[in-house]
Amino acid sequence: MSTNLAPLFVRGIDENIYTVIQGYEAIWKKIFHVHPTKMRYIDHQTWSGYGLPQARIPGERIADGSFSPSFSKHYVIRNFGLKDSFPEEDIDDDLYGVINRVIPAKAGLFARTFMDLMEYDTANLLANQGFASGTQVAGSPDGRSLFSLSHPISVSLSTQTAANRPTVEVDMSVAGAQAAATAIRLQKAPNNLTIIPNEVAKVVYNPGLTYIAHQVYKGKWEPNTANRNENVLNKKNVELIEWPYWNKSGAQGTNNAWFVLGRMHHLHFFMRQGVRPKSQSDINTNSNILAATCRFDEGWTDWRGTWGTTGL
Repeated sequence: MSTNLAPLFVRGIDENIYTVIQGYEAIWKKIFHVHPTKMRYIDHQTWSGYGLPQARIPGERIADGSFSPSFSKHYVIRNFGLKDSFPEEDIDDDLYGVINRVIPAKAGLFARTFMDLMEYDTANLLANQGFASGTQVAGSPDGRSLFSLSHPISVSLSTQTAANRPTVEVDMSVAGAQAAATAIRLQKAPNNLTIIPNEVAKVVYNPGLTYIAHQVYKGKWEPNTANRNENVLNKKNVELIEWPYWNKSGAQGTNNAWFVLGRMHHLHFFMRQGVRPKSQSDINTNSNILAATCRFDEGWTDWRGTWGTTGL
């Protein structure tokens, strides 16, 4: 129950600040593939394709081939909720309509916190499980972090690995962006043969890197060089995504981690139930109860189509 609401009953306040917070377009929706669902869990299965056909002479037996299941991902819908209550006397005496009108409104504090929840939840997933160490990372199909130096190629080729992270972390720069783009273009399918046709479509970063991101991806000339080199990156039409909830730092920098997404990637967000507000009266305490719930889950089915670094 909210307490210390005395300012709402005092005459002469000209403006109540931060009772309404205007939002902006949800950034996480630009990063994840968003799917409505009616299910409590969702299963994704990746497959390892065939090997190469073998040379043969006329009359010789044709070599056998097969495809097989690779890593799978099990998404389990999670439940979230928040509740508050207000005495009817406080609602009646509220001179500014904050309790009954402003707080529950679309941009009000109560509704806004659910918008913040989705931003924080998705950002924390990518910042924590995205760069975790070890081979048993929670929620990871292959046990590795999303950005790893040692992704098993597939279940059947588990001793062969691939990386979607630089061996030495790199700050956002022309060289780093070129390395990311090259890595995305050369990623192979789970058969470790087929090169996936892909290009960098989006780069995600904290607002602290905004000016650098524009120099690197949108500048006509390569920045910070004495040579007048044309910046080829600006021809790729990469979408710049400034995400203030993305707070991941390198060993020396602050909020300097960044990552790219290919036109094809496998980050998914499943919305089972959007924010659903409810209210009712409690006759025992003569109070009005306000509650809301939502249900969703997010994660990645496969690491391909992504590349990231914590920065230096």
